[in-house]
Amino acid sequence: MKYFKNSNWLFLERFFKLAVSFLVGLYVARYLGPENFGLLSYAVVLTGFAVPFFRLGLHPVLNKKFIEKDENENKLFGTSLVAQFVMFLVISLLFIYFLLTSSVSNEEKLIIGIIFIGKFFLIFEIYDQYFNANVQSKYISYASISSTLISAILKLGLVLYGAELLYFSIVIVIELFIKAVLLQYFLFSNKEIHMQKWQFDITLLRKLLHASWPFILTGVMTGLYMKIDQVMIKHMIDNEAVGYYSVAVRLSELWIVIPVVLSASLFPAILSAKKISQDLFEERIVGFYSILIVMAISISIIFSLCSEQLVSILFGDQFIESANILSVYVWSIVFVFINSAQWKWYLVMGYQKLALRRLIVGAALNIVLNIIFIKLFGLIGAAYATVLSYAYVGYFGNLISRKLRINFLLISKALFCPWLGIKSITLRLKK
Repeated sequence: MKYFKNSNWLFLERFFKLAVSFLVGLYVARYLGPENFGLLSYAVVLTGFAVPFFRLGLHPVLNKKFIEKDENENKLFGTSLVAQFVMFLVISLLFIYFLLTSSVSNEEKLIIGIIFIGKFFLIFEIYDQYFNANVQSKYISYASISSTLISAILKLGLVLYGAELLYFSIVIVIELFIKAVLLQYFLFSNKEIHMQKWQFDITLLRKLLHASWPFILTGVMTGLYMKIDQVMIKHMIDNEAVGYYSVAVRLSELWIVIPVVLSASLFPAILSAKKISQDLFEERIVGFYSILIVMAISISIIFSLCSEQLVSILFGDQFIESANILSVYVWSIVFVFINSAQWKWYLVMGYQKLALRRLIVGAALNIVLNIIFIKLFGLIGAAYATVLSYAYVGYFGNLISRKLRINFLLISKALFCPWLGIKSITLRLKK
């Protein structure tokens, strides 16, 4: 019950943040219009590429260390914070050089720079790992929900006041700052945590980085293959095009929470099946894939057929050009759903490094396809590139290794005969 309640806090935080961000985002997008909304989206995506580098992939490693309690917590806090801070300074110098040599306007440089400063406060999300490890996720939820709510109120106020784009970028920084302050407050409310005892240990840092480097690479590759299209659209077309594209992305990504929640709920049953027999494990994983595929295809069909109505009602006619993009882009969620689920398969089988290869190839493929397709087909070409690169990462990438081909067959079974997987799961539940 303790772990169940802990998970509920995480789900509450995810759903609240998703719902509020989406609803307020509609209002903000209508107010800013395609060009300004596109610039804001571009700035958020661009600065996001720096995050995996200064986070150093430490989050999953720290979570494991806090759970196992095989390292001094004061050294873990002190070492990880100092390392991330130093790395942020290094990345900042590189980012300043990029802005100074970039061809973007001074206004764009200012907005990008402000949002980048806000990313600094993501350093303090290492506290999330401590709370998760100690089954205290309610504190993460308190901080995240509070900061999201305050940010939403400020954004609505800016719209009512008729504020300029610059102030919306400042609100993004305020949201991250508030969450960091609240996490700090909740951490120090614990009488066992004393900041003055935190220590930096170079030997511990070497050990942490030895374990975390694959997560750095995974974070970078994930960002490239999922978000590079918006950066390329900005530089190959313009901000307005990014605005249209971002609307399609937002409407599609709205559903990504489904496989995340289902994975967390059903993974214990899948894991226990592995301990019983390989056949039962494969049966359950196929059933899981089948459920997600049916859901994703259903959403994609509805959004493709009703794309114009959805965009017009939610974002207004000024974003109507997003409708054609949405009708193509939304099909990428089929492979996003599959990929989210198959990560569990990789974890069970111990094939994380092979999974990383798919991300590297998928990121490269997305960049190449965007260059070709945007030139050939314009803005909608980026949507085609996304669907194809996601299809590789989520499905065809399993063909690169003999060990992964069994997963390709399992996905194929769920993709082409989903009713069989769902029927199997249903029969098991009845028993």
